[in-house]
Amino acid sequence: MDNEVLMEIKPTFNRWKIETIEWLQAVPFVSICVFPVLFIAISLERFQPANVTWGLYFFTLCVFGLFWVKFWSFLVRKNYDVTVYKTYRDRIEFEEGFINHKYTVIKMADIKEIRLTQNFLQRKVRLGTISFVTAANTYPTATGICFKDIENSADVYAEIKQLHEDCAVSKKIEKDKRGSR
Repeated sequence: MDNEVLMEIKPTFNRWKIETIEWLQAVPFVSICVFPVLFIAISLERFQPANVTWGLYFFTLCVFGLFWVKFWSFLVRKNYDVTVYKTYRDRIEFEEGFINHKYTVIKMADIKEIRLTQNFLQRKVRLGTISFVTAANTYPTATGICFKDIENSADVYAEIKQLHEDCAVSKKIEKDKRGSR
């Protein structure tokens, strides 16, 4: 097993992207949690008149939504801080986890396909995601390895693709040597 790290990559935390996505996810979550409580309060006639109740509902929704987005953004930032992607000649290692630690290794020889994707927000801030497909899966992230929010993702993708091709060539040469004996 080769222990020389060829590339050590850290994802780039983009607060604007994370908080935009989280805000869109937080609004339905918070409204589902806050609305029943306020509905019970309205039914008990504790708040009068009704326009105060709806104003209070939207104010509460905004406050809880903002709290949720900031809290989630903090957790995501901490996760980005400890995440590291390492590539070797024969394998790729992925380590993350601020709260729950996750460590995954896949061999270069097991990789069937490497994909580079960029959604709209990633293109705007010049980031990309590199996903790996192995024989064990058909969906790119089922292996647990997906390099998210990588700067210069096209260059990193080209280097990893070249390493993968070099591994395939050396594997074929090794197989041919064993077959000719």
